[in-house]
Amino acid sequence: MEKQVRNFKVNYELDWEYGVSIEQLEKDVKAMKELGVTEVDIEASVFYDCASLTIQPLQKRPETDEEYKKRIGEVKYREEERKRRDLEQLARLKEIYEK
Repeated sequence: MEKQVRNFKVNYELDWEYGVSIEQLEKDVKAMKELGVTEVDIEASVFYDCASLTIQPLQKRPETDEEYKKRIGEVKYREEERKRRDLEQLARLKEIYEK
């Protein structure tokens, strides 16, 4: 596996849900640019007839060596867990059908 260009969360609070002044918007954009933000993800959702927004500043960049190692570790863990569950299922099925 190779390093990937991914979106990474940037810790910057955006309170735009109930409207935002142009002045505040400009301040937020300037601050986010200084933090390296490349895009803002705005996701709308409805839960029990209540609408909400998730607003998240993101930085699209290549992952660092540490982030790469962490991602590879997580992928390997998931693969090992899948294999473990499959082997458990295989053992259960053998027990049922090889009698």
